[in-house]
Amino acid sequence: MKNIRMDFGLVTLLLANLMPLIGYFTWHWLPVDLLFLFWVETLLLFLTALAAAFTGPKSPNLSNLLGGSIFAGWFLLIFLMFVCAMDPRMDDMEKRYPFLVLPRLFWKDQLWIQVLLLALSYSTQWAMAFLNPVRDPKDPDPVSRDLLAPMGRLVALFFAIFLGLFTTKALPNYSGVFFMLLAIKGGFDFLLYFRKGKTLR
Repeated sequence: MKNIRMDFGLVTLLLANLMPLIGYFTWHWLPVDLLFLFWVETLLLFLTALAAAFTGPKSPNLSNLLGGSIFAGWFLLIFLMFVCAMDPRMDDMEKRYPFLVLPRLFWKDQLWIQVLLLALSYSTQWAMAFLNPVRDPKDPDPVSRDLLAPMGRLVALFFAIFLGLFTTKALPNYSGVFFMLLAIKGGFDFLLYFRKGKTLR
């Protein structure tokens, strides 16, 4: 079962890092599309960690959990606003309200396909870790161990988003920025996965 779980982790990384190439060559994705997918991955990692906190054998401190969730939610919304504002196709109304670009990102750019695949992949991993946790007598909470651990991937995602916010404004070569960001983030993903050999890392 552990090998199967690790395979699902590898499938998640492949979806996250290879599907953007299909989007670039098929639907002419821009860096804003890639940055939005990075944001979606950050959100999914946060929701997975939250699910692990509620379903693990240890009872979470609800006040700390609530406070952390509010802070993380606010931080993610701010990030989403900045990501949406990177779209070079914005009209005057969208410049005033950047969230209005979301329908274009989801439907016109076909991002909903990868968002759906990533959501199914992450939820499957959570279900497998919850229903069949790897038992360790030294670890009373294996669900949290497996699902609250991917800090390296979160750091890589935040770094890629910050880098993308600056480079898309400074560099006019959108193709170069797209592949640079994907290579940096994908390199971190696979390095952490094969070094630690655990799900969602």
